[in-house]
Amino acid sequence: CRSPEIVVSPPPLLNVDQSFTFIINCTAMGIPTPQVVWRLNWGHVPDKCSMTNKLVGDNRAFGELTCPMASEMDQGAYSCEAINSMGSCFAGSAGCGQPGQDAILVV
Repeated sequence: CRSPEIVVSPPPLLNVDQSFTFIINCTAMGIPTPQVVWRLNWGHVPDKCSMTNKLVGDNRAFGELTCPMASEMDQGAYSCEAINSMGSCFAGSAGCGQPGQDAILVV
């Protein structure tokens, strides 16, 4: 078993026009394969958004957040978190794989 780590962080900045759909992704690995979940400003992402996880190779998960109809209320810091039975970590946090960061969304 191995605790999760982020191997591809989300982009540092996203500029999106109002009413457009935005998509953010990151990739994590661990044993067992982690789930990738998303937070907005340390809380829940908007209900209109959907999260998907895809297995990509050995013990890697590609997590994607898709949010339609961007508005100013969607702005903020989107955090990628990897979770498995061994623990959890956020992109950019110490000991969580490659250097990374939250994705800052500006509408």
